[in-house]
Amino acid sequence: MNQFEDQLNQIPVGSKIAIYGLTMEFIAQEARGTYLGAEKYRGYMMGRLNIEEMYNSGPPMPGKIYPDIEVLPEIFEFE
Repeated sequence: MNQFEDQLNQIPVGSKIAIYGLTMEFIAQEARGTYLGAEKYRGYMMGRLNIEEMYNSGPPMPGKIYPDIEVLPEIFEFE
């Protein structure tokens, strides 16, 4: 049993959630999406997330990294 198991078990399946991850090298990313519930995998209970968007908050390029960002064509003439 982990220290937050009771709280995590109260998250309804289908909820929109965000998960923030940070390494010891200060690489940080956030995943947002729909919670699919938890299941046991190789002896560990793991939550499942249908990732809809990933955000990188640090260098070399902070910003949304998934899905691809729509790039609009450059505008050279204005009316």
